[in-house]
Amino acid sequence: MNKSKGFLSWFLICNIAIVVSTFIHECAHGLSNWLAGYSVSTGFNRVGNVYMSPRDADFRTGWTGGEILKDMGPAVTLLLAIIFTIIFLRLKYRNTLLHKSILAVAFSNAIIRLIPCVIVIIRMIAFSSGMEDETQQGEAWAQYFGWSFFSYIPLIMSIAVSLLCLFLIYRKFFSIKATKNIIVNPSWVWLAYVSSFIILNILDNFIRINWVA
Repeated sequence: MNKSKGFLSWFLICNIAIVVSTFIHECAHGLSNWLAGYSVSTGFNRVGNVYMSPRDADFRTGWTGGEILKDMGPAVTLLLAIIFTIIFLRLKYRNTLLHKSILAVAFSNAIIRLIPCVIVIIRMIAFSSGMEDETQQGEAWAQYFGWSFFSYIPLIMSIAVSLLCLFLIYRKFFSIKATKNIIVNPSWVWLAYVSSFIILNILDNFIRINWVA
């Protein structure tokens, strides 16, 4: 396989990894809301009212989900990042489809939470407000425990775990790159994160799961 085809296949693997990982993340949201007694619909990007999709005008009108104490969305994504990072670290890496997929899933799940968390911090600094999975869960924790500091814990945890996984992935990658002919580059996942948004938003309108409590 020449380098151009190798990079193209790697970019495709990265997009698939992000799309599948995001779908799992959204399903975890749906399950969490269902267990909490809320009826919602999930797809590939957003959670909203049951039997509706993002293209519907009332997709989130009167929606009561979101701020739940045990939202498994971020936790599942971080768990996947940790598991696949550990697997990648233990691999005797070769340029096989399996090994490239493991690297893509590990890297994808790390940035899936890191990027939104960084964006929400920028919004909080610039506009004194920002809403993301971690901030919604943090508000639920703060209300439950009666201590405002708990509102920041999910955000801190997501950033810390994501950065640790990325550091370990990059360290392993550069250590094996020095001794092997590796045609992949984990940094391509950042670009795939942007391109996968188009895929996710299209699928989000057509493939939905209704979690009826």
